[in-house]
Amino acid sequence: MPPNSDWARSNGSTVRLPDGTALDSTGTVTDGVQEAINFACGNGLRGSGNSDLEIIGGSEKTGNYQLDGQAVFDCVGGIVFPAMQGKFIKMGAITLNVSSGAAAGITFDSMMMVDVDMSASQLVFAGLGNALKFKPTVVPQIDGIAFGIPPVITDSRLKLGHIANVNTANTTP
Repeated sequence: MPPNSDWARSNGSTVRLPDGTALDSTGTVTDGVQEAINFACGNGLRGSGNSDLEIIGGSEKTGNYQLDGQAVFDCVGGIVFPAMQGKFIKMGAITLNVSSGAAAGITFDSMMMVDVDMSASQLVFAGLGNALKFKPTVVPQIDGIAFGIPPVITDSRLKLGHIANVNTANTTP
C-alpha cells in the first residue's frame, strides 16, 4: 500500500500506522507482525482498533530480508489473532517462519464478520504443536458484548495459502 494508505502496515520491524507514523515494536519477537495485528484489533493505544490490516509482500522490502521477491518474517513466538469483529486482514506474498519454541504457528480467537486473506502467504512452522489453531475463548468485540454471543468463529472467511510443517518430530498436522 502507498505511504498515505489508511491501513496499518508492517514494513520490516516497523509497523506503519494509518497516519504514517511508526508504532513502537521494540523487543518484537515477530518482526512487527504481532504488533501490527494488535494495533489493528485494538490494543488500547490511541487510534487502535479502527483499522484493517495489510502486510505487504512481494517486491516490497519487508521483514529481515527478501528471498526471490518474497518478504520473510522470522517469528520466535507464534502469531495470535485476538477476538475480532468487522475486520479485513490481508497478507501478501510473505513467509512467516515460526520457530520451534512456539506452541502454535498461528492462533485465531473469536471471529465474526472477518475476512482473512493469506492466499499468497505461507506459514513455515517448526514447533511441536499445531501449525494452525482455531480457539475461540473471548466473546466477539461488538455483538458478543451487546447480545451475549459466546466465543465463536462465524460469518467469516479465511483464505489460507501454504502451511509447511518442517519439524520432522511433529506428529500433529
